[in-house]
Amino acid sequence: AVLGALGVGAIAGASWQVFGRRAGLVGGLIGAFVWPIAHYNISLYSQGSLSILGAFVIAVGMWVIANPSLRGAVLFGVLTGLAVLLRPNSLFFTLALLLAMVITRGSTVVKYGWKRVGGVIAVATLFTVLMIMPQTIANWSVGQNDFVSSNGPENLYNGNNRDSSGMH
Repeated sequence: AVLGALGVGAIAGASWQVFGRRAGLVGGLIGAFVWPIAHYNISLYSQGSLSILGAFVIAVGMWVIANPSLRGAVLFGVLTGLAVLLRPNSLFFTLALLLAMVITRGSTVVKYGWKRVGGVIAVATLFTVLMIMPQTIANWSVGQNDFVSSNGPENLYNGNNRDSSGMH
């Protein structure tokens, strides 16, 4: 129930940040009543946790783009790091934030300057790395030279080669 409530709050918050108040309210209502979201949030699959984290990352990322701050950068880095531990391809959230800050209309860089934006990006990256580091050290201590996951590339290959059957 707690994860479900967090998930609805995250979806509503991300929708609100990106599309406005009305969309946030609709997103929250949809999140509360759509059965796949409820199913994944009830059964503790990583998809449910990742959808919650992803929504929070988007909401916080939009907040950081609108108002770059140290607190926002730390929160964004921690949430992104947790998402990367669930799914390594979540690292693209950090890259998306960087691109959005640099290339959006009324760019954050133009508004606040490179010094402030660069500091926010550096802090967000640092905290993302700090969240990933324990898993990286654990992998390297047992001889697996992977940053986060020891089977991600293998799973990618198994699911996407021409002879793929979906079986390991």
